[in-house]
Amino acid sequence: MIKISATFIITVFCLRVATAGDGMSAAAEKCQNTYGITDPTSIMKEKSMTLKDENNVDGRCFCECLMTEFGILKQDGSLDVNAVMLEAKTMMKYAEKQGIKVDENQLKSSVTECGKKGGDGKCMKSYKMWECLCDLATKTMGTM
Repeated sequence: MIKISATFIITVFCLRVATAGDGMSAAAEKCQNTYGITDPTSIMKEKSMTLKDENNVDGRCFCECLMTEFGILKQDGSLDVNAVMLEAKTMMKYAEKQGIKVDENQLKSSVTECGKKGGDGKCMKSYKMWECLCDLATKTMGTM
């Protein structure tokens, strides 16, 4: 059985959120319209799903909107670790069927650390959480 780090699961989660597949497209479209983002790929780094320019306020708020619409950002602006873990459980079951062992405690720890990120400026705190989740994922994918 292959053992894989928690950030692999976070990669799948970030990519799922960012690409807005299977029923998520309406929420993504809402966020795009709200922040005037006609093509998310024009403002996002393709491999990491983070912004090309974090000073882009509309881009940061687009990410925050996605997190809110997909239920991983609470009304108070904090990361809903339980919601992320609930989403991750589905992916962990799939990974296990593929012979991949996921350390759930490590995953929860990583998600919790991302939830502690902060920042100044409109939508910066939530963007830093998004960036943390996606950056962890990118680093893991780069080593596979």
